[in-house]
Amino acid sequence: MLEAINLSKTFLRGSRQVEAVKEANFKIEAGEFFVIEGISGSGKTTLLYLLGGLDRPTSGSVSVDGVDITHMGENKLSALRFSKIGFVFQSFNLIQTLNARENIEAAMVPARVKAPERRERAMQLLRVVGMEDRWHHLPGRLSGGEQQRVAIARALANNPSIILADEPTGDLDTKTGVSIIETLKELTMGQGQTVVIVTHAPYVADYATKRAVMADGVLSFQESLETVRT
Repeated sequence: MLEAINLSKTFLRGSRQVEAVKEANFKIEAGEFFVIEGISGSGKTTLLYLLGGLDRPTSGSVSVDGVDITHMGENKLSALRFSKIGFVFQSFNLIQTLNARENIEAAMVPARVKAPERRERAMQLLRVVGMEDRWHHLPGRLSGGEQQRVAIARALANNPSIILADEPTGDLDTKTGVSIIETLKELTMGQGQTVVIVTHAPYVADYATKRAVMADGVLSFQESLETVRT
């Protein structure tokens, strides 16, 4: 489903060379809930962006469903992201001038989904994440937890096989964060979707079927876990 081979990313910070990701090697199967823990600056967000094709590696490769995306042209890469990958960001990244339903609909426009179908799908997803009654609200009128629920619904809009989540609980209190992770796991595990979450919150790892820790660009796998919570 998702494979990294000798994946590395190096960049310059001033005159200093920084190895953000150092020869990561792993394979994530369909249906896994993979959590990567690490402090700020450990390289985990860079790794997530490499997996999603939002950044290019210095060396090594990333494959999605057996297809190497490392040197894929931008048009093909964009099409792959729209069809196979859903992103959930810490800062939500909702369009402030669109209401909750319209934010979800916007994700389906590049896939050329017709307007009535977009509207129906968006409302269905809002219903699933418990936001149906708030569909008409702009992001500024929603709490952080509510915005993240809309962001999750948007990430699921095109039925992606892979969900990549960058600190999805980072701006939320623990109670709301737990609710968000439980919602994300409930929505994806029943569909066989693969989820990769990077986080600095230790409680998120309680929900993992596979976990790793990242420090100074190095990914170290922990013992695989059975589902602790459902």
